[in-house]
Amino acid sequence: VRGTVARGLARLGIVTVRDLLFHFPRRHDDRRILTPLRDARLGQTVVVRGVLTDIRAEQSFRRYRQGTRPVLVTSARITDRTGTLPVRWFHQRYLEKTLPTGTEVYLVGAVNEAGELVAPEVERVHRGRTPLHVGRLVPVYPEARGVSSRMLRYLISLVLPVAATLREYLPPSIRESEQLLDFPSAVAHIHFPDDEILLARARERLAFDELFLLQLAALVRKAARGMETAPALDVSDTTVADAIRALPFSLTPSQVHALRSILHDVAQSLPMARLLAG
Repeated sequence: VRGTVARGLARLGIVTVRDLLFHFPRRHDDRRILTPLRDARLGQTVVVRGVLTDIRAEQSFRRYRQGTRPVLVTSARITDRTGTLPVRWFHQRYLEKTLPTGTEVYLVGAVNEAGELVAPEVERVHRGRTPLHVGRLVPVYPEARGVSSRMLRYLISLVLPVAATLREYLPPSIRESEQLLDFPSAVAHIHFPDDEILLARARERLAFDELFLLQLAALVRKAARGMETAPALDVSDTTVADAIRALPFSLTPSQVHALRSILHDVAQSLPMARLLAG
């Protein structure tokens, strides 16, 4: 990976294969249901499958406030057994060569008022190969300039086998008692789940890990504080009593309790870690 894509990945904090695996989706779009072309409705985002015909790129003009500007439009028609729909893309001349007439494709897009699919996402149909961008719960990722979710799906699909090599650090007893998915499977299924159940289990496992590691870090800090030392202060009862009598008010029971706790702490050879609120 180099150039614009590499710079975009760097903006997302992705430098290594591990970074890529741990760049989790922010949501999944359900693109499992194919819509027959005759059933595509205005404003509805649909996933369709058909054959492209009459594909051509030509210069057109678009009206703006300042006048008109030339715009490159690639147009085609998609046909299945139930009907046909016109399709348009903008500024994508390469489609005329990469998707010649007769190419079978999946398209994902919305139907506009003119009954057209405008700027749909496209994926070629490859016999014997599972599609990556349709026909599944499709991951949608945090993006950066030059790196779309489509690109991230492709890159992550290449490195996904590495997830099987990730080390499981939770003991079997905890995984069984909490009914948690194993870590390698959770990472794999958070990207490309087979169904909603596996997606939910992957999210549950990764959420458990996040909270578990936060608690573990807090315990480590607490243990580290327990190894520190501090001078023990010997405060006599007489000194405390004289200080209390000098106050222009009487201590409340809660204040007396807090004072006793503080005196106990400062008499130890450990640093005091107490928050006094009031």
